[in-house]
Amino acid sequence: MAHIEGSPNYFTFVAELEGAVVGMVGLRMQFSYVSNDIKTQVSSLVTKKEFQGRGVGRALLAHAEQWVQEQGGHFIYLNSGIKEERLEAHEFYKKRGYMITGYRFAKKLQRS
Repeated sequence: MAHIEGSPNYFTFVAELEGAVVGMVGLRMQFSYVSNDIKTQVSSLVTKKEFQGRGVGRALLAHAEQWVQEQGGHFIYLNSGIKEERLEAHEFYKKRGYMITGYRFAKKLQRS
């Protein structure tokens, strides 16, 4: 967390209800070699279980999109796992205009 807090490319917004945090969205802005502009990744979108389905995630994502536009950005994306338990999240994103645009390949490297 300290690495994220100290980075000028990471931004965190929280949703509060009666003084308690009920959700958060984490963003990471990065420069793109391909399109020669800045793209923003939704690196985290979390709502406390007891508040899911009550518009918290929807409001956080809408706030993130608006904030990115205010910063001059015009592209936002996220990665979501392919496990069955992510299907509900996939529908959530699709309903908000997000499209599946490709595959992600990953490789875990051994620590030296």
